[in-house]
Amino acid sequence: PRACAELVEAAARGDFSTARALHHRLAPLVAAAFVESNPLPIKAALALMGRVRNVLRLPLVPMDPRHEPALRAALATAGVTL
Repeated sequence: PRACAELVEAAARGDFSTARALHHRLAPLVAAAFVESNPLPIKAALALMGRVRNVLRLPLVPMDPRHEPALRAALATAGVTL
């Protein structure tokens, strides 16, 4: 959330260079959030970060494991340490 807020604040003050850089940093994570139906990738990302357990109730099922490397890479690009 902090990086998103910084992006909006930079754009609002006309600092488009900073806003653009933040956009490019966050874009892979935004794309990864939609590799499957929401909230599966978000729940998986939070679990990778140690924030939640990746436990879902039916009809939801965990994200397909083949998407995990891309999700990890997107989190790293966004500046999230795992």
